[in-house]
Amino acid sequence: MNKTFLMYHDIVLANKIDIGEYDIELHIFQDHVKHVADRNLQHEVVFTFDDGYESHYKVAEILLEKGIKGIFFVVTGNLNTPTHLTHSQVAEIHSMGHTIASHSHTHSMFSMLNNNDVEHELIISKKILEEIIQNDVEDFAFPGGKYKQHQVKLAKALGYRRVYTSDEGYANKQSIKRMHVRQSTKNEYSSIIDRALSYYLKRELRTKLIKLKNVLHAVING
Repeated sequence: MNKTFLMYHDIVLANKIDIGEYDIELHIFQDHVKHVADRNLQHEVVFTFDDGYESHYKVAEILLEKGIKGIFFVVTGNLNTPTHLTHSQVAEIHSMGHTIASHSHTHSMFSMLNNNDVEHELIISKKILEEIIQNDVEDFAFPGGKYKQHQVKLAKALGYRRVYTSDEGYANKQSIKRMHVRQSTKNEYSSIIDRALSYYLKRELRTKLIKLKNVLHAVING
C-alpha cells in the first residue's frame, strides 16, 4: 500500500488562546491541503481525522473543494455532544464522498480492555455508524494508539477490512501506521511528504531489483 496516511485531530476554526499539541490552526491545515493538491498527490497522501470533532465538517468541505477524499474516525459515544459532530453531519460527510470510520464507542484504551469489552466497542460503534450512513463501515482506528497485536485480528474478524494505528510509520498489510500532524510537527509537513515518497520510491526500486535478479538467475541457470 504505497500511501502516506496523515493523522489530524481537532482543527481550530476560530481564535483560541490555548492551542493543544494535537490542535492545528485552520490556515495551517489549508496550507497542507494546498501542498497536496498543487503537487497532485491525492493518491499518495491520505488525510485522516480522529475523534469526530465538529470542526471536521468544515474540513470535509475544504477537502471536497480540492477533490480530495478523507477518512473520518468517529467516536460514536461523543456524537451530538458539544464540540463533536452530530448524526446528520456524519451522514453529510459521507454523502460528500468521504469515508466514515470507527474510532470506538467510548474512546477507551484497548490495551486496558478485556476481549469482551473490545468486542463491544467494535460492534456497537460499527452498528451506530452504519445506521447513520446507511452503508458498510470497514475502517477502524485504535483510540489513543493503545492496543494489543491480537486486537488487529479481532477487529478484522468482526467486519473491519482496514485497521489503523497511531504508530509512526508507513502502511503495511497487517495494520496501517500514520504520520502525526500536530503542533510540534506542523511546520515539517512538506518533509513528511517528501520522506514518505522517498521511502516508497526506494521500496519500489528494491522490489524491481529483486525481480531482475531472479530473472537473471533463471536465465543464467537455464
